[in-house]
Amino acid sequence: MTTQHCSPWYYTKAILIFILMALFLCFEMALQVSPGVMTVPLRHDLQLTAFGLGLMSGVYFVTYTIMQIPSGLLYDRANFRILVSAAILICAVGAAIFGHAIGLWTGALARMLMGFGSAFAFLSVLTVAARYFPAKYFAMLTGIAQLLAAVGGIAGNLPIAYMVDKLGWRDSMGLLSLGGVVLALIILIFIQKPKAPIAEGDTVEPVWQSLKKIVHKKQTWLAGLYAFFSWAPMTAFASLWGVPFLKTAYGFSTTQAGSLCALIWLGVGLTSPIIGALSDMIGRRNPLLFLTAIIGAIGIAVVVYVPNLPIYLLGIALFFAGIGSSGQILSFAVVKDNAERKRTSTSIGFNNMAVVASGILVQPIVGRLLEAHSRLKTTTHSTYAMADFHTALVILPICFVLCAVLAFGSIKETYCGKKA
Repeated sequence: MTTQHCSPWYYTKAILIFILMALFLCFEMALQVSPGVMTVPLRHDLQLTAFGLGLMSGVYFVTYTIMQIPSGLLYDRANFRILVSAAILICAVGAAIFGHAIGLWTGALARMLMGFGSAFAFLSVLTVAARYFPAKYFAMLTGIAQLLAAVGGIAGNLPIAYMVDKLGWRDSMGLLSLGGVVLALIILIFIQKPKAPIAEGDTVEPVWQSLKKIVHKKQTWLAGLYAFFSWAPMTAFASLWGVPFLKTAYGFSTTQAGSLCALIWLGVGLTSPIIGALSDMIGRRNPLLFLTAIIGAIGIAVVVYVPNLPIYLLGIALFFAGIGSSGQILSFAVVKDNAERKRTSTSIGFNNMAVVASGILVQPIVGRLLEAHSRLKTTTHSTYAMADFHTALVILPICFVLCAVLAFGSIKETYCGKKA
């Protein structure tokens, strides 16, 4: 798309839409990570094992993952405003049902609904960035989107932890549901999709043809693998198991542990726009993909395996772990660099599918490993020994190491230019 002749009013509307999609993203991330500060009451009220909790939380990523490519196809074809409003309302319905869950299956159904609607959130921001702003700003805008996602992640750990302590987890989910309804109505009533210029010769191709061309690109798969492994520590640690780990390792309260886990999201959020802008500035992707992976491997290894850290060093290590996961925003830039314009949203959806697929696998796997290696068969997280966590969480630094290998030897440098 050519944007140089667009009016200032056009960009004003585009920025407004970007901001509202960012609010959707913050809402989605708060829903995604909220079980991490509710683990004890969820297990008590719903009678869940550790594996059951991991399964219930992780099924969010089943529908989220399944809907990534369909959401991309819809964004490339359907009414943007109606699509986003409907997605937010589905999230709100899921949150309301979760607040009234009576067991594993009703909780899992609610999480699946939330995952279904949330599948449209991150992609909505990147679609606006790709369509309505110059290409040279895409990595930076993707970084800003990740910063906003981190704000949502922090919201899932700090205010929601406070609400859970004061109001209980059920009323907290009710308030989140109400917030989603308000946001959906604002978008539906007040916002219209700006009319972006259409590139000459652009046509809407059949769905099967779009998918065929995307899945036949080797670099798309390699970027997706990087995205999967770099985000796995976030879904496993920051979104679910980090709070119980820190409570076991240091005796923190839920609010204290949630506050420290928020430093991981802070690391992701503050670093993402910087590396996005830096990548655009130097015209390279791979060096930053490699560097963030190494920093993440060191950070998460220190958190899990170095005992009795002073709280400031623990905070720094958690922040470094977040820096490691910030590298996944450049995987989106690699995918966009290799995608044709008419398949941009679908290609981005494919990559985001790889990101969230980590939640489907890693959250319940960590729960299963905790159970398999636990020496105390009771019903609370506090009974897991540090050795159990050490065994279960070993996959996290390994994921970052695999990212470094992909960045160093497999993903081809795009030099921030289109290769399609």
